[in-house]
This record gives sequence, C-alpha cells and structure tokens, in this order.
Amino acid sequence: MKKLKKINYAACWPYLAVVLFAAYLAYRQMRTGNIIIGSDTIFHFNRFYC
Repeated sequence: MKKLKKINYAACWPYLAVVLFAAYLAYRQMRTGNIIIGSDTIFHFNRFYC
C-alpha cells in the first residue's frame, strides 16, 4: 500500500497570499467597473487593440 505524502502547508502560504491579493484587486475592479491605470497602460492597450 502506498503511503500518502504529507503536505507542507507552510510552503503554500506565499502562493495563497499572491492569489488572494490578485483576486481582491480583480474583485474591486469588477465591482466598480473601473480599471487601475498605471503609467504604461496606454502602451499595453495599444499592444492588445491595435
């Protein structure tokens, strides 16, 4: 019978924190209908829409 590996939950915290922070930022943008505009937003919009 195979032994199950123990999951190191302490190693998961940084990944979980990044995912939760990204979800928080996305939720705020979806809730308000606005986007966060940075200094290079026009550059990225031109890459996608041109």
